Amino acid sequence: MTPKQKAEDLITSFRDKLDEAISYEEAVKCSILCVEEIINLMSTIFNWSQEYNGNIHYWQEVKQELENNK
Repeated sequence: MTPKQKAEDLITSFRDKLDEAISYEEAVKCSILCVEEIINLMSTIFNWSQEYNGNIHYWQEVKQELENNK
């Protein structure tokens, strides 16, 4: 899944799970918070090791896609 697809998937998931009770913009904000938590967790646990650098980079790209949707 590309970062753009993942960003869209996160937004859709938030809206679907909450029966569209939140706006698109709110879903984007929630998605950004989740992705920031993933990045922080990965950087803490894996200490930015080379092995996981690609995964962290992927999530940074997802966050950028989400920020482009603001």
